[in-house]
Amino acid sequence: MNMEWHTGAQLYLARLGFSEWTAWRKRRNRKKTDRFSPSEYHRTLVDLLGRNDEKGFKAYKLETGYASELGV
Repeated sequence: MNMEWHTGAQLYLARLGFSEWTAWRKRRNRKKTDRFSPSEYHRTLVDLLGRNDEKGFKAYKLETGYASELGV
């Protein structure tokens, strides 16, 4: 089983999470009690990574990734 994709996927998710969190922090209308929650896109990719679904991860990233904070 080739696990090289797993490391690349983890790095992508780390960059995505940081960019989403940064964008969330820059919003001016949030309250002090607001909590950050990752996007549905991010949560789906984490689920696919957890299931070790390389093809599903890459396919979902290709078809939906353009709308992410990273735009990739």
